[in-house]
Amino acid sequence: MVALHKKIDTLRTVLADSRKTLILTHDNPDPDAIAAALGWQYLLRSYFGQEGTIAYGGIVGRAENRSMIEHLRITMVPIDRINFQDYSRVALIDTQPLTGNNSLPDSVIPDMVIDHHPLRDATKEIPFFDVRERIGASCTLVTSYLRATGTPIQPRLATALYYGIKSDTQDLGLNAGALDVENYLFLFPQVQRELMNRILHPKVSAEYFKILNRAFKKARIHGDTLTTSMGRLKNPDMVAEVADMLLRHEGVEWVMTMGTFQKALILSLRTSNLQGGAGEIAQGVVRGIGKAGGHGMIAGGKVELKGRSLQELEELLVGRFLKRVGTINQPAEALV
Repeated sequence: MVALHKKIDTLRTVLADSRKTLILTHDNPDPDAIAAALGWQYLLRSYFGQEGTIAYGGIVGRAENRSMIEHLRITMVPIDRINFQDYSRVALIDTQPLTGNNSLPDSVIPDMVIDHHPLRDATKEIPFFDVRERIGASCTLVTSYLRATGTPIQPRLATALYYGIKSDTQDLGLNAGALDVENYLFLFPQVQRELMNRILHPKVSAEYFKILNRAFKKARIHGDTLTTSMGRLKNPDMVAEVADMLLRHEGVEWVMTMGTFQKALILSLRTSNLQGGAGEIAQGVVRGIGKAGGHGMIAGGKVELKGRSLQELEELLVGRFLKRVGTINQPAEALV
């Protein structure tokens, strides 16, 4: 707790003479990024008297994420509508500088970083950062700051933060540490359960099921490893959603899913191996041609197409992945 109060003092210094903060999540933000950004905005306003705008790159595509924003009345602004000159401070939430997964221009240096992924060298140069790889969700960190400053957490915000932790740790079953459990239980009594139910069970379009059908038909199993591709997507979040779904397959320990969105190939890695290592494997899979990140049992990456043959690129990535997880010599079996 002493260390956290020192962090708060540093944050107060960083915010001195600030007019307004831009709070930027990673592209195509998930519940943890959305809720952590909301919590950070609330902390700045309620405790430091600072206004903040939440912005994001990409799209909010997953049905649950759109439902979360709608039902919890969260205001988020697309990055292409942001004028950086309007803000005296920039905070990165659930992402870090130069990771390739956010839309912060390289010329803009952030003032604050809150994240739970491995610490990047560029982040060490930021005036204020709190990056803890052993934490399962950025919402856990933000909740700790709210608690340490004595800032009341209203039910709507509690619901968002709780869902962020719940989602990123898969109900505390994935990469969750003691602080995640503590804050999860702290928030629970204030959760608006009816809204949570609406968020968790949104309606989806026919396109959703077409993508699932495509992913299942193209899925191949090599021993305990499963790979698939979904082709071109209007919603990049489907890549991660299908990866989560396919990891439930009995006997499968590693999953890599791929799909193209706009001019890039998006990939997601999942593993049920408690030793983790997904982040390092993802970085190895795209080394020299793209960017990737993650930790523990979850990772993702992106490769710009740049005129490459999509089929050849997918074959290259699958080959690298299978080699790294040790199933390159296992025969391929169709999922369906």
